[in-house]
Amino acid sequence: MGGVSSGALSPQAIAAKWRGKRETGGSLVTAGAAAWLIHSILMMVGLVLIFSISLTDFEAATQTIFAGLATFIAATVAVLLATFLLGAGLLVYQGGTPGLAMHEWWSGATRQVSPSTRTKAKVGAAFVILYGILGIIVIATYVWMTTSAQNLDFQAILNGIQLILLLWVVASIMLIVGSALVASFLNSLRVETASHQSIGGIGFLAYAILSAIGVLLFAGSLLTIFMNPLSAQIGLVIPIMIGAVIGLLVVPILGMVVFGLMIAYGLRLRKWVAGSQPAAGFYPPPAPVPGQYPAPAPQAVSQMVPPPAAAGAGRPVAVPMSVPFAAPANPLPPPPPGDATFANPPAPAPIVGTESWVMRLEAQIEGLQRSVNEQQVRIVELENEIADTKSRLVRASVAPPKTDSDLETPGPPEDF
Repeated sequence: MGGVSSGALSPQAIAAKWRGKRETGGSLVTAGAAAWLIHSILMMVGLVLIFSISLTDFEAATQTIFAGLATFIAATVAVLLATFLLGAGLLVYQGGTPGLAMHEWWSGATRQVSPSTRTKAKVGAAFVILYGILGIIVIATYVWMTTSAQNLDFQAILNGIQLILLLWVVASIMLIVGSALVASFLNSLRVETASHQSIGGIGFLAYAILSAIGVLLFAGSLLTIFMNPLSAQIGLVIPIMIGAVIGLLVVPILGMVVFGLMIAYGLRLRKWVAGSQPAAGFYPPPAPVPGQYPAPAPQAVSQMVPPPAAAGAGRPVAVPMSVPFAAPANPLPPPPPGDATFANPPAPAPIVGTESWVMRLEAQIEGLQRSVNEQQVRIVELENEIADTKSRLVRASVAPPKTDSDLETPGPPEDF
């Protein structure tokens, strides 16, 4: 058969494979964020059920307590599922990041996601999955203690509670490390691919830090009490209450916001493409200002310049100008070859390119200055003409002075 073997895949097949990994990893990240969102919602529902216990109806209070416990158990299962989905999604997604290559047109370099960025995704996924594994160990220890409580003495039960609290604290620290690496991976991915899309993991890191604060206040204080019950201080009740409020109320509210946004981030990761904006530290040259003559394409310029051997004795040899399709032809003549000599060299033609707009701008400024000067001279001439006309009108309106003959008094009429 004429098929391609798995060891010699075509570039299109490799690109499709990388794209499939990114789509699968983005879907898993979206599913993990959705499961974590469900965990936050269930924690709020369980808290509402616990505080709605009826103090008058014992049967209703019992049903409410069991419903609240069932809700907390479902929330725990949801968060454990979320950790494995999110970690698996990051591991799969980073395997497809080599396909996010970007060719910089301004520098000619090809950039892609660095190995250090992919390492952040791997290590961050490992810490998130480890958080879920420690949660399973805590649940397994609790189930073992409840099923064999009759066969355990007080010290064994105390050791079991201390182990649960210690694992809870360690797991919260693991989640901080994992969320920090995930946030760093997403930020590096956005920068290295120069994408215009918005994505980030700062909210996940804030969630993990706030959750760890609540765990340290609640579980850390209880661990201190159980490690030395005889010398426990009454003042530890306050941090226990504060930790309970943070863990049962504040953290779920923040989780609903954070993981709601992470669902959108996961959907964007599925269709993530490298952008066209400059990466950090790399800026393209400024585009030339459009002027009277458009700059020709580079290949047209190379075809417009004749080779040195084709130069004549005194004048450049005319060569046909080849202009790409849909590009306006340059009305300027081609520049002479470098080794051609002329008896009377012509005036240099204006440079067409990145510097021509400066020359055109200077010429426009000079033209405007000449126009302003001419207008000022014309205004002065008009003012002089207006003043001359006014003086003529004044002289014409004044009557000429009378002579002595006009001033004589007429005598009586003569008799004939």
